[in-house]
Amino acid sequence: MSVESSPMDWTDTLAELIRRTTSDLPADAEAALRRAADAEEPGSQAALILRALAENTVLARLQST
Repeated sequence: MSVESSPMDWTDTLAELIRRTTSDLPADAEAALRRAADAEEPGSQAALILRALAENTVLARLQST
């Protein structure tokens, strides 16, 4: 028995996979970003970047649903 898929099926599947992998960071990874930011010198470039990454994961999750 053969099941055929149209190119649109694959496109939709790949688009959903990309959306999920770019907007839904696992909770442990998000927590690790926050811990790393907390471990840096307050106001340092590293702390600012790590906080921005953590905040962007929240925004991406909210905007993707």
